[in-house]
Amino acid sequence: MLPSVWLTGVLAVCGCQSGTSDRTTGDTSTTLTGPTSNTGATGPTSGATSVGSATAGSGSGATSATSGPPKFDLGVSADMGGGECGATNDATLTGVVHAPNGTVPVSGALVYVSDTPPAGIPQEVYCAKCEALPPCTPFTLTNPDGSFTLKTSSGAGKYLAVVKGQFMRIRPIDIAPGDTPLDASYTDLPGENDPANGLYIPKIALGMSSPDSFWLILGKVGLGQVDGNDNLVPGTEQFDIYADGLDPATYGFTSQGPIENLLSDPTKLAQYHIIFTPCISDPAEFAVENDPTPVLEWVAAGGRIYATDYAEDVIEALFPDYQTFNGEPPDPVPVGFYDSDATVLDANLLAWLEALPDDLKDVNPLNGGGTTWPTLFDLPTVRIIDNYTGIVYPLPSIQVPDGMGGMIDVGHKAWIEGPWPGPGGISPLAVMGQYGCGRLHFTSYHTVGAPHKGMIPQELIMLYSILEVGVCTDQVPPEG
Repeated sequence: MLPSVWLTGVLAVCGCQSGTSDRTTGDTSTTLTGPTSNTGATGPTSGATSVGSATAGSGSGATSATSGPPKFDLGVSADMGGGECGATNDATLTGVVHAPNGTVPVSGALVYVSDTPPAGIPQEVYCAKCEALPPCTPFTLTNPDGSFTLKTSSGAGKYLAVVKGQFMRIRPIDIAPGDTPLDASYTDLPGENDPANGLYIPKIALGMSSPDSFWLILGKVGLGQVDGNDNLVPGTEQFDIYADGLDPATYGFTSQGPIENLLSDPTKLAQYHIIFTPCISDPAEFAVENDPTPVLEWVAAGGRIYATDYAEDVIEALFPDYQTFNGEPPDPVPVGFYDSDATVLDANLLAWLEALPDDLKDVNPLNGGGTTWPTLFDLPTVRIIDNYTGIVYPLPSIQVPDGMGGMIDVGHKAWIEGPWPGPGGISPLAVMGQYGCGRLHFTSYHTVGAPHKGMIPQELIMLYSILEVGVCTDQVPPEG
């Protein structure tokens, strides 16, 4: 069985929450504990909601397409490596795949060898349909700790590809017989977009808003240089920043203009794979409420949008059938700051978190010691801080035609859930659904709280989700 890779596709993200919570001076949130709902990986669902083909409607923007549920891995285990037909397999490649920052391992990355240059990532929004690798291609997937072993044949003039979502590294390689450990220059995901040299990262637009300082986490991920305090150095960012309540120039960054100019322009939208509009993003909210069509068509064409806490209004304006926020009907209403001792529901996410080195599970030693910041030593329980809004269970079932005479559910999948002060006592704190070829992601919490060194659990979960939501989808009905 060969894994699937994309033909075409895109990713976008937005998020937010209002108010402030200073983790350096004291925790003003309420911590909620209690039994989880034991609802399984998707949480309870309500009666199905039919939204036709889940397309964005007609218009001159991106072509929309129906799509199946998110594909969270490539459908094969890491020990099911492929091989060359009739090959000797006299060579073994080993290594560890890391995120662009070079420290966080990447689970489920596809590693394969090709005799010809592999196709790169499209440089605009695209529909990431899954396709099988060419027959007899030697491949493997990384383990939860990022490690891999790939059996292949020796020879000169080959190519090694390492892929996760819309991150890709392609390197020419001469493979010697026997065992060859590969260093980071061959295996780590790149931190810059340089297609001419085989380096691909998602093309990202970030709305700068407060208080979720999302540019900091993108720097920690490796999409820019950071200083000794893990703050992003202006001018090194490998993504575009738009004004979304905050002026990027105030923080030393180059502004691409108001976020509303992007969200209302199909041509500008088509340049990006992912859009983040975090937290108090009133300009983004007003833009999509005024005319949701450009963003809907962009998502349907393969874009990914990621929203956090107070940016619930952005998600509600675009995808009202996918969830019920606190206060609805008539309108979403924040519940106030709270921390939650949540449960990780997704098995692959849990395996990855468990496999992380201990020094990545606890940032407190990097920040003066103590117990200010949550750790990953009590999995599957993990404390998620600075929640401000929330979704009310049950999650609706969003039924769309599968292109083969049946229906499929493209509604939200819950990644983590935990106690909250809203209805039912348990809420899905991080969810992801599908719309056409694209995806929508929402978290009830800030991704980044007060500035700190290292990556706290919810920042690590964000990194995992960015990598996963870029993976191809295998149930997009054929066009025409």
